Amino acid sequence: MINLSLIVLSGLAVARCLRHQSAATRHWVLLATLICAASLPVLERAVPVWQLPAPLSLFTSSFERVNTFAGDTTREISARIAAPVGLDQPTARPITNVAGRMLRLLWIAGLAVNLFVLGVGLCRLLWIISRSERVLTGQWVELTHEVSRALGVRRTTAVLLSEHPSWLVTCGVWRPKIIVPRDAVDWPAERVRAVLGHELSHIRRHDWAAQLGAETFRCLHWFNPLVWFLCRRLREESELACDDAVLGLGIGGASYAQHLVHLAQAARAHRWYEGPLSAPAMVRRSGLERRVNAMLNKNLNRLPPRPAIRAVSALGVVGLSVVLASFGAAAQSFATFSGSVLGPTNGSIPKATLTLTNVGTLAKYEVRSDEAGRFEFVGLPPGDYAVRVQSPGFLALTGTLTVSGQNIQRNLALQVGTLSEYVAVKGGASDPTPPGSVDRPALAKRGVEDCRPSSSGAELRPPRKVKHVNPVYPAYLQQAGVTGDVSLDARIGLDGRIAAVDVVRSPHPDLSAAALDAVRQWDFDPTLLNCAPIEVRMMVTVNFSLK
Repeated sequence: MINLSLIVLSGLAVARCLRHQSAATRHWVLLATLICAASLPVLERAVPVWQLPAPLSLFTSSFERVNTFAGDTTREISARIAAPVGLDQPTARPITNVAGRMLRLLWIAGLAVNLFVLGVGLCRLLWIISRSERVLTGQWVELTHEVSRALGVRRTTAVLLSEHPSWLVTCGVWRPKIIVPRDAVDWPAERVRAVLGHELSHIRRHDWAAQLGAETFRCLHWFNPLVWFLCRRLREESELACDDAVLGLGIGGASYAQHLVHLAQAARAHRWYEGPLSAPAMVRRSGLERRVNAMLNKNLNRLPPRPAIRAVSALGVVGLSVVLASFGAAAQSFATFSGSVLGPTNGSIPKATLTLTNVGTLAKYEVRSDEAGRFEFVGLPPGDYAVRVQSPGFLALTGTLTVSGQNIQRNLALQVGTLSEYVAVKGGASDPTPPGSVDRPALAKRGVEDCRPSSSGAELRPPRKVKHVNPVYPAYLQQAGVTGDVSLDARIGLDGRIAAVDVVRSPHPDLSAAALDAVRQWDFDPTLLNCAPIEVRMMVTVNFSLK
């Protein structure tokens, strides 16, 4: 809308600067402005895009990997933004989407009303034509041929007599028609010649098609007052240009003004409906005083627009349109990626680090979520991006994002991270750690009471080991020289105890049994997500080696 308004303002300004030129010249400039404004959506897709530099505040040349809990517990989750694998859709519709939908409905309603009014005018025009009688003989036919030759109109023009006493209008493109009231057969020849000169000038200039296009464009942009003003000026300059053509036929300005005032008075006495295309264009009351003053002013320029002025004015408006379309396409090509970072319970995660890496240019953009978990990347050029979201205590989330000029709104869901434990068992070492005892109810109660809920809803407190038992290295395996790593996948329950543990990889079954027996005796205080106990995974590596 901004680019279109700039084009319309520029065209109106150029027409204002040409106030000492003829009305036909100003009409040419306004018509070129209308065509360029209507062609703006096509130009924005056809002209080359002038890429603007991306905001430097989002650019970073470094990438820092953040691990969760203790040790390297980052897990990669591959997903595309289009497929909701670990990337949730928004849980609520943004307010901007609702407002945009309401504005869209308002525009459709206004478009429907304006198209209805335009359609009523066209239907009424067709109804009048169907009930009109064509003039085949008499002065109207003779003077039509005479004035057509004088103006250079080669199309055959039909003159129709209407029952409406004040109807005087021209319509049609390939088979134009001039509709006059039935009592026009008794008009004096000078008035007939003036009316024919004016209406045939409209036909020679294709004003009916231009005004029909202008009214359609106004219906599409009914909310823009500049478009209404442009259409009104286009119609006024069209009438003045046709008046200049009538005076060029040798009809005196004072005589022509008297005929025009007489017709305007008749139209006012029998006023019925005045629409954008169906009203008697020659005798519109709007601008009548200006037209009469122009007829009586002998110093006005009434010549057709010179080719040089046509070319310069048209090139200026077209050039401005191309420039604005290029910048408009560039502005539209940049997009915004926004949303919220959420935890497992849909609580927001503050201060999460989000990184976008352009796959083609390798440019990196980094932001942090605010206290409410919201984030926003602005000014993203089109392309494919690698997405990485990480926050201490949570699994890092990676995926891909395709930016094509449309703003993207997504919520990104993080899962609680995985603990990593490493235990080294040496053959021939001292006795393993005695099991000991833990006051489990007191420990669980103290952990919850010490926690203070976060307003964000995703504050994570990792578990703390309160009881550790070393695995027992079987003596016969030491003598046999059996060594290696036993990998276990454990789950810490809501109360901090080991709820389950499975062997992932082991060099010997007895080493697995020793590791399992020790890990099952471990104890932790509860893992708290916003002060609520949750379960958490733990990867344990037990290394059995000899001195």
